[in-house]
Amino acid sequence: MKYLYILFIILSINTLYLEAQLYRRSGIYIDKENRKLIIYNDGSGIFKENGIKSKTFKIGNKMSLQNEYRFIFNFKNKPYSNTHLIFIDDDSIVLIINNYIKYYFEKE
Repeated sequence: MKYLYILFIILSINTLYLEAQLYRRSGIYIDKENRKLIIYNDGSGIFKENGIKSKTFKIGNKMSLQNEYRFIFNFKNKPYSNTHLIFIDDDSIVLIINNYIKYYFEKE
């Protein structure tokens, strides 16, 4: 029983650590052209350009702390299947669409 209690404490600490990291990554990111990338705590996000929003995209599960995510990005009713989102640090993101269009965002 003592070992189960220790395991429970370790898992609880790990969960708190992951949630704190996700909280630091979430927020509003803006590039030089005033495009916005909003990342939420649950691993989803929205891209805004000139008042047009993308569909909500999912970059990972709630407890995912990778630095690079690959997903399908829908913007202006057009899917872009080869999209990458790279977290450079807690304040910077690079969005690469179809291995061609690259946007560099910094946290607001």
